[in-house]
Amino acid sequence: MRHIKKLIRILELILIIMLTSGCMTTALNSENGENIMNSEIFNFPGGGFVNEYKYIERDLYLKNFCEVKIGMTNKDIIQIIGEPNGLVGSGIQRPFYQLTDGSCIVLYFAKIDSDKYSKLVDIRIIDLSGRAFILNQN
Repeated sequence: MRHIKKLIRILELILIIMLTSGCMTTALNSENGENIMNSEIFNFPGGGFVNEYKYIERDLYLKNFCEVKIGMTNKDIIQIIGEPNGLVGSGIQRPFYQLTDGSCIVLYFAKIDSDKYSKLVDIRIIDLSGRAFILNQN
C-alpha cells in the first residue's frame, strides 16, 4: 500500500511538470487595448519563456515573410508584417509572430559592427510540435 501511494505521488508530480512545461502566460494589456484577448492563454510551441503576448486578429502565413530579409531592422519588418505578437526568450528577448496555423516565426537580431540599430541575423519557424527550422534567406 505504501508503494502504491508513493507511485501515485510520483505520477502526480510528472503530470504537473507536463502541464506546466508549455510555459503558458496570460495575454497582457496593450496601451490602446485593441485586439487583446485578456482571457486567452498562449502556449508557445515547444515551450519557451513568453514575456509578452498580444492576440492580433489577422491572417498571417509563412509566405508573408518572403519580403523579410537578413540585415533588416525590426522597424523595417514591422512596416512589412505589422506588430509582433510578443516576445519570447529569457535574457535576450526575441519578437515572434503567430501564424494562422498556430506555428510561430521568431526573429533573431544582433548589433553588427558599429550599426546604430540591431539587424536581423536569423529567422526561425517553430512548428506546433516544437521543432525549430531555420529559414535561410540570401
